[in-house]
Amino acid sequence: MILRLKYLVAALFLAFFLSACGGSSSSKDEAGSSTGVLGDAASRNRQSDVYAKLGLEYMRTGQLDVALQKLHRGLDRDPDNANLHYVIALVYERLGEADSAHEHFQEGLSLEPKNSYIINAYGTFQCKQKNYDEAIKLFKRALENPLYDNPEVAWSNAGYCAAQIPDKEQAETYLRTALRINREYPQALAQMANLMLDKEKYLAARGYLQRYQAVANPTAATLWTCVRVERQLKNKDEEASCGLLLRNKYPDSDETALLRDGY
Repeated sequence: MILRLKYLVAALFLAFFLSACGGSSSSKDEAGSSTGVLGDAASRNRQSDVYAKLGLEYMRTGQLDVALQKLHRGLDRDPDNANLHYVIALVYERLGEADSAHEHFQEGLSLEPKNSYIINAYGTFQCKQKNYDEAIKLFKRALENPLYDNPEVAWSNAGYCAAQIPDKEQAETYLRTALRINREYPQALAQMANLMLDKEKYLAARGYLQRYQAVANPTAATLWTCVRVERQLKNKDEEASCGLLLRNKYPDSDETALLRDGY
């Protein structure tokens, strides 16, 4: 449920788009050090950014070895490009090479310490490593940047990590903050549904699922939440409907395995 790759891709692709258009409203006086990828006009015009874009595209299609080749080629030409360190960290994370991912996240942040996109991605990485307190600190650090375009993402990520501690009350506070910023943010809605299920507030969980379904396609996780919520509400028809959709759309998922095993 943590920030998905498409948001990271969209953020970085936006930087390239803005450079082609000759600037953005974020390019203010201190924006170079405040927003990094989105704010630094010089960074956006660096020729080596093309390697970051290529690396993201190859990563998106699962060609991680080719992505690394392109990214390392870019670093050979421009070792001080934070975008390249950012993307190569994501690739190493996907490969399960945590030490290398950590190294490149740190290098990216040493170059652009106020880049909220890198900070948020590093927080996501730390959360996956079960370093929950450190991850939440990073999400809050990302939120210190008033020019950060997607604060609901960092708040939602903080909520997810708090729930893993587990600190359900703090998780709910973070998720509600995310939804005050963007009431249609799918990740926060899905996480709130899970949280309400855990707190045995089943009608509230159903409500968050309905809001999620209005703005996003179902995932294996949300369908599994639906099965469990409707089971608690004794709505056998809806439970069966969500279960059938889960089996059909995601037959090889962990959630379908749980359903088959009778959980």
